[in-house]
Amino acid sequence: MSFQPPFQRRDENLNSFGKLRLALGIFTVVPVKILLLLCLVVVYVVLLFVTRPFVRDNVVTAFTRIVARAVLFIFGFLYIEETITSQGENKIQPKIIVSNHVSVIEIVYFMSTRNCPCFVMKKSCSKIPLVGYIATVLGGVVVEHKENGKGASTAIVHTIKNHSRPIVVFPEGTTSNGSCILPFRTGAFLTDAPMLPVFVDFPLRSPTQFSCAYESISTPVYICRLLSGLYHPMKVTYLPIYQPSIIELKDPKLYAENVRKTISKYSHLPLSSQTYQDKLLFHEELRQLYGKLGPYSHFLYVRPEKV
Repeated sequence: MSFQPPFQRRDENLNSFGKLRLALGIFTVVPVKILLLLCLVVVYVVLLFVTRPFVRDNVVTAFTRIVARAVLFIFGFLYIEETITSQGENKIQPKIIVSNHVSVIEIVYFMSTRNCPCFVMKKSCSKIPLVGYIATVLGGVVVEHKENGKGASTAIVHTIKNHSRPIVVFPEGTTSNGSCILPFRTGAFLTDAPMLPVFVDFPLRSPTQFSCAYESISTPVYICRLLSGLYHPMKVTYLPIYQPSIIELKDPKLYAENVRKTISKYSHLPLSSQTYQDKLLFHEELRQLYGKLGPYSHFLYVRPEKV
């Protein structure tokens, strides 16, 4: 394979016991969890649609937090380890939260937190049924994937001025396998607002454990593997609030890189130079390999090059 980390799966292929356990989960645990999730989300959206014109934002926020935590619980995140650095308890309220991006789970997690922030998301995500409506109600900022500067920044600045809640930005612009920090896009760093860097990690305790990284895996397989597990570890570290210097305010690329280095320092993860374009090339290789293995290979292998 031409490209290894940060887009290669870190977990190992299923052994015989793993295949049996996955098969049992698909026919037992997974359907029950999917039904619970659908019922929960549908009830949430209906109540949101009916009561939205009559309730205050803080009520919507509280309701959203409860539902988001329930969704995480169903997914298998029974306990989430949160760490706040000593300087992270700064009284300054950050308007922007920047985080590494490993999985869609981070979005649900931030929805369950005290501030229940809004998000910057791709236009394609806003068109997903239910998800798009929820994101719109919460003040989601929709940008094209190619926007890497003033377009995204204008939307972010507008959100900061018109919303009391902070906004979450994943400046890497795509997911990784969690083994490094990808280059940051500069859209969020064209503002002068203080930032709260956050590092999210899904620890792998053994090679046979399923990695919760939504990386180099099809969505149906990811959902089945995720829901078939009874428990998944998750750690969230809140770093000190980052206030840009005068030099950084004049140089968004420097500002973005310094925040990126800060997250790298606290997470002890290396900086990667690979980008979204490298990811597309890697995924093209994966499609060719999976094509040789057959249509059902997605459910059996996460590392087709190891077959």
